[in-house]
Amino acid sequence: MAILPNPDPTPTPVPTPPPFPDPKPMREPDPERLPDETPVPNPDENDVPPKHSAKLGGASRREQSSPSAPSSTRSYVPQSR
Repeated sequence: MAILPNPDPTPTPVPTPPPFPDPKPMREPDPERLPDETPVPNPDENDVPPKHSAKLGGASRREQSSPSAPSSTRSYVPQSR
């Protein structure tokens, strides 16, 4: 397939975009609490330990694994038939 030349060799001018409007002054976001209030932690969220705390490698995980080797160092050995 051949590339055909442009039949009109004169370039078309790019239209001038409209001017941008003047920027409006930025408004500060409304605070979630008054400036003189001190944040009070939710007492309920500190009563229960996080669900993932046992999976971080604590003592409970070490007690559950076998003492022979950690699961990350075990290798797969196929059983002979």
